[in-house]
Amino acid sequence: MNNLILYLIQSGISLILFYGIYWLFLRKDTFHMVNRIYLVVTVVFSLIFPLLQISLPFYANSQTTFVVMLDAVTINATSLQSTLSNHFSAFQIIVVIYLTGASIFFIRFLFQLGQLVLMVRKHGISHEEGLNIVFIDRNYSPFSFFNLIFINRKEGSIH
Repeated sequence: MNNLILYLIQSGISLILFYGIYWLFLRKDTFHMVNRIYLVVTVVFSLIFPLLQISLPFYANSQTTFVVMLDAVTINATSLQSTLSNHFSAFQIIVVIYLTGASIFFIRFLFQLGQLVLMVRKHGISHEEGLNIVFIDRNYSPFSFFNLIFINRKEGSIH
């Protein structure tokens, strides 16, 4: 499990660094094909990079072994249970953070979905030329969701 977490951390750091380079130098570039190739290559590299075992030459000669002698420790069931119940592992903390973020975005998605349902109920669905169109009063740019097209009423109908 620790190897998976280490892999995810290394891959994430790699993605962040490459995205930073993209944001600094390429985000305003009009060569879209170059941008796409860069982004695809960096994602693939970020997935492969943590799997590579790289040994640095200047660490090869400086291997030092330390031996530490510890006192004997006696563990009984009550002290072990109290210690385990009072501490969270790193994996548990990461899971809690992930589930918190996923829950926030899921609640946000449900809220926005509710807003779309209210728009459909308020304005109704018009069927024109085989399309399901919802004419809205607010000044939104046209957008679609599933098989519905939301268009500002001032922009007119589809003809």
